Amino acid sequence: AMGRRKKGKKKGGDGGGDEDWEVGSEASFTSTSEAASFFSLAGGGGGDQDEDGLLEDQVLPAIAEALYEKRAATRERALDGLCSYLRSAYRYDELDRIRETIGTLLLRSIQKGKAKEQELAAYAVALAVVTLGPDENESWQDHIRALAQKATGAGPARARVACARSLGGVCFVGS
Repeated sequence: AMGRRKKGKKKGGDGGGDEDWEVGSEASFTSTSEAASFFSLAGGGGGDQDEDGLLEDQVLPAIAEALYEKRAATRERALDGLCSYLRSAYRYDELDRIRETIGTLLLRSIQKGKAKEQELAAYAVALAVVTLGPDENESWQDHIRALAQKATGAGPARARVACARSLGGVCFVGS
């Protein structure tokens, strides 16, 4: 009976679903604690090393390494860390070094990942394109096709919305 009551409360708060999504996505994309925890798992000692520049060259390769993982939770945490890292400062030089690797991994996450992974990968694509600028937009053509396909296809609403937003950002930067 308790499980049903909880379930009933979820159904009753259907309008709150959008609110939960906004709070959850904002929290995951604005929180630097997620990135800090991922960076410490990636082999760093925490945020202090990142500010000193000791970890600077290791962060994106560690994220790329985690995106190869089989476990979806690990890939999602890496994508969340990537979004936080790219939002925290302008990272052109760091991202440019592994542009092809990150691009391939993000494309794979968009095409084959589950809803949360697709959502995070879509936001990461937009951040990467904004970071690298319009000159590099030609290398994102496969991503544009994948984002358009996911945004207009059947699938979870959160992933479709994220793909549509990302597609808008990529097209804006490229124009």
